[in-house]
Amino acid sequence: MKTPRVKRSHGPKSAMTENTYRKKALPFLLQDFDKKCAYCLDPNDFRIPSHDQVDHFNCKLRGRSRHYYKNLMLGCAACNHSKHDKPLVNPFNTEQRLLNCTDENEFTGHIKEEADGQWVPLSKAGEYHLESINLTVDCHRKKR
Repeated sequence: MKTPRVKRSHGPKSAMTENTYRKKALPFLLQDFDKKCAYCLDPNDFRIPSHDQVDHFNCKLRGRSRHYYKNLMLGCAACNHSKHDKPLVNPFNTEQRLLNCTDENEFTGHIKEEADGQWVPLSKAGEYHLESINLTVDCHRKKR
C-alpha cells in the first residue's frame, strides 16, 4: 500500500467550475499542503495571496472532472509554469510519469535528496517528474 506524502482533505463541498475552482479550492489546498508547493516543497511563494497558484495535476482532463478537488495541487509559480501541460505519462516511455504526492510519497523509491539539496531520480518515474517540472535546476536546489 502506498502512503501519500500529503493527506488531502475532502475540499470544497460545492462543485467547482473554470471560474470558481481557484477561489473555492485555495484555502483547502493551503491547509492540506501546509502552504508548501506540491512539487518543490517551497513555502516562500505562498506569503503573498495573489501569487498562489492552483495547478491541475492532470491538465488533459476536460469537463467537470478537470476541476475536481483531487485533481488540484498547490504549486508555486515556477513549478506550475514548468509543468504547464505535460502529460501524466510520457507518451514515448510508459515507465515515466508524474508523481502525485497525494497518492504516494515521491521520496520513497523515486527521488532522493543529496547532502547538497540536489534531488536525483531513483526510478524512471522520478526522472520524468524531475525533468518535467525542472526540479533539478539551481533555483530549486537553493530553496531547499
